[in-house]
Amino acid sequence: MLTFKFNFEPSPVRTHYHCYGWDYLIHKLSKILPQSEAGIVIDDWVESFFWDASKKPHLSPWIGISHFTPTTPAHLHNKTLNDLLQLPKFTESLPHCKLIAVLSSNTKKFFQDRINIPINIVHHPKELPVRFALDSYLKFPMLFHAGFYLRNFAEYYELNTKIARSLHISIPRHIKHLQSDLEFYNIPMNEFRKRIHVYDTFLSDEEYLALLTNQISFCWLYDSSANNSILESIASRSPIVVNRLPATVEYLGDNYPLYYENIRYAPDERLLDRKLLSETIDYLEHRSHLFHVDNFCRFFLELQPSDLA
Repeated sequence: MLTFKFNFEPSPVRTHYHCYGWDYLIHKLSKILPQSEAGIVIDDWVESFFWDASKKPHLSPWIGISHFTPTTPAHLHNKTLNDLLQLPKFTESLPHCKLIAVLSSNTKKFFQDRINIPINIVHHPKELPVRFALDSYLKFPMLFHAGFYLRNFAEYYELNTKIARSLHISIPRHIKHLQSDLEFYNIPMNEFRKRIHVYDTFLSDEEYLALLTNQISFCWLYDSSANNSILESIASRSPIVVNRLPATVEYLGDNYPLYYENIRYAPDERLLDRKLLSETIDYLEHRSHLFHVDNFCRFFLELQPSDLA
C-alpha cells in the first residue's frame, strides 16, 4: 500500500480566501490518507511551492497538484505554466516526480505535450451547507461578481442589464488585477463604479454564503482549469452566468442553460425567467454528484505503484 506525507501541516483554517476552499479540502484528505515519514510527498499546489523562494527542490518521490491554466492574457502579467516548466527548482525536482494531478483536461494535455511523467485528472470537489433561494432572488434580483483570477471585468461592465450588480474584491493584488483589466479596455474606474457597486471589504464565510443563496453570480473567464465560482455554483445549486471554455464545459456540461453566450442578447429576460432558473437549479443538482469530496479522496486512496512513474 502506498503511503504519503504532506509538505506542510494541513489546516482547516482558510488561508486561500475561498469559502470551504482548498485548505478545507486538503485537511479532509490528510485525515484519511495513510501517512508515514517515508511516504510520497504530496505537493498540493505546485505553483505556490515552486515560486516560493524559501522552498527547496523536491529530491525525494513526490506527487504534485497543478492549479494553473494553460493560457493567460499578457496584459494581466500572470505567471504561466510555461514559466513553471522553466524554473530551475522545478527542473531539478522533476526526476523525482511520480505523478502530476491536474484539475481539467486542457491542463492535462498541456503537461502531456511537454513532460514525460503520468498526468491524471482529478476534478476539484466542493461542498457547501446552503442552497439557492429562487423566491428570494426574484423578489430582489441582483448579480454579484467575486474573485479575480483570469476574470474579464469588462464583460461584466458591458452586460446590458437593468439588474443591480455588485463586485466584491478586497485583496490589494486582486484590485490591481481589476485595474489592469479595465485599463486594457480603456474603462475608467470611476465609470465602472457608476454601473457596478464595488465592495472592497473582505466577506466572512457567512456573508459570502448569503450572496450565493440570494443572488446570481457572473464570471467571464479568459481561461480556466477548476474555478471556485463555478464549483460554488454547483455545490449550492446557485445559477451562475459564465462563458463557454473547455474547462467550464467540463465542469458544467455542454447543456448548462446560463452560459453567457445563451443570455448575452437578452440578459434580463433570461435572468428573470422563473422557469429557466428552476431548470438551471435542477440541472446543477444533477451535476453535483460528480464533484463530491469523496471522489477526490478516492483518487489518492486508490493510487497503485503502477500508476506512478
